[in-house]
Amino acid sequence: MSKYKDYLMDLEDQYWGIADREIGGCESLGEFMQVMSKHTHLLTFIPSDENPDEWIEDQLSEMWSDKWYDYQQQAIGEGKHDNN
Repeated sequence: MSKYKDYLMDLEDQYWGIADREIGGCESLGEFMQVMSKHTHLLTFIPSDENPDEWIEDQLSEMWSDKWYDYQQQAIGEGKHDNN
């Protein structure tokens, strides 16, 4: 059973690794979700009390928000250095 669990966890890691690589090349959340829809077969854990499509959308939306928040913070930080 342990090898199977490791296999499932590896699939999850692959999905989120792909998401991390693809997010920067997408111009919108919709494009990001479309790109990632090709890889949903890698998701092996979706809480049983959740609608799978909504859960995936929520996770990707949160990832999108976090990525662009970090990008904005980085840009603000670089702007402060330019003014000095």
